[in-house]
Amino acid sequence: MDTADQWVRDRRGRGIELFTMCGLAVAQPIFSVLGANTADLVSRRLSIGDVVVFALLVVIVPPAVLLGVEELVRLVRPRAVAVLHPTLLGL
Repeated sequence: MDTADQWVRDRRGRGIELFTMCGLAVAQPIFSVLGANTADLVSRRLSIGDVVVFALLVVIVPPAVLLGVEELVRLVRPRAVAVLHPTLLGL
């Protein structure tokens, strides 16, 4: 079996990479802005539950969507994931 084939089938490894990169590229900047503007959260009267749900959405949804796209591409053209995954990480 080719090493590229093993890498394409490694969903867990690709998922970890996507969650990590989305955390750095998406979630961290959003949380940084919100952390600097906590008065805005207070003025909107957000409950703790609202803040937790928002935080979970910011952390989980973007990488989950990207991983879903990768899996759909993998079903159609498995070798295309070897190009798509690094491209998504680069973006």
